[in-house]
Amino acid sequence: MIKILSWFIVTLTLFSAHYAGDNPESIYAVQPTESIGKIQDPVNNEGYRDIVTYGDIFIAVGSSGRIDRISFSSESVKPASSPVKTALNEAVANGKSVIAVGDEGTILTSDDGESFAEVKAGINADLNSVTYFDHFFIAGADSGILFLSNDGIAWSKLDLNLKGNIVSVSADDTRCAGVTDAGEIIISNDGMNWEIFDYNETYKGFYKQCRFRKVLVAGKRIVVAGVHDDNTPAVLFSTMGKVWSERLLHFTDLNGMNGFLESLPNDIAYDQAEDQFLVACNNGEVISLPPCTKCNTLFRLGTANLFAVTYSGNIIAVAGSGYFFAKAALR
Repeated sequence: MIKILSWFIVTLTLFSAHYAGDNPESIYAVQPTESIGKIQDPVNNEGYRDIVTYGDIFIAVGSSGRIDRISFSSESVKPASSPVKTALNEAVANGKSVIAVGDEGTILTSDDGESFAEVKAGINADLNSVTYFDHFFIAGADSGILFLSNDGIAWSKLDLNLKGNIVSVSADDTRCAGVTDAGEIIISNDGMNWEIFDYNETYKGFYKQCRFRKVLVAGKRIVVAGVHDDNTPAVLFSTMGKVWSERLLHFTDLNGMNGFLESLPNDIAYDQAEDQFLVACNNGEVISLPPCTKCNTLFRLGTANLFAVTYSGNIIAVAGSGYFFAKAALR
């Protein structure tokens, strides 16, 4: 169960336009934020779309090719050198290098997290997600296509003949998974051979139809976040990827109030110490999902739509619309 105490706001750092006196929601500089309403997806909206841990910094990527380096320990934000203006949708760090992917087949690489170079891979499809698995990179793209590379430079195409676009991929040490916006789940033990599971077809009449948005492989489980066909949030759990259960998203917030999640989920992180999953949602909301299914906790980090979340060393960091960034100590 999450252990954010009532005074957690003291340890919370929020970034927006510039120092704004006593307003705790706009303290340190990144870029002006604007109220842009409830956002269904990050597509066509200005802001960060992903954030990854790289050494002792966070690297945030987003629209217009923007890449920022954000310090773990301070409020320092430094722009990295980006050679593109196309949207960057996701990044992954394998300990040595950082790969960022984006629209129109954009692929950027960096060996230091400061200067990024564009890879001319001849890919025209939008690249929505990227992960690192078994010594090679896997990128998920529109039209049910994967691209694979062992060096981030040369990429091979793998067409899985799916109904939807591959919007998210994730991996741990033993397996890789992906999801589509048509309710498909793909799983592989080697990155080359994939099992395709049509969730909507399999569970038709039992669960609501879903459009998936994000997948995370961690803690010996596969967790998928998405949206039901009635536009309500969905989070699914599985151990092997063949049988799925939907998590009820009721919660207790930090004020002891009970409710049911209405904001749409965008990203997932894993807190190994507490064996809980942290789901970042629209409207600044984060819901923790511990092993106890009746112990979900909701807390808020600002009011932006949170498209990215990462967790490292007891620090949760989120990023989203309006180039919003926040970090907080959970325990």
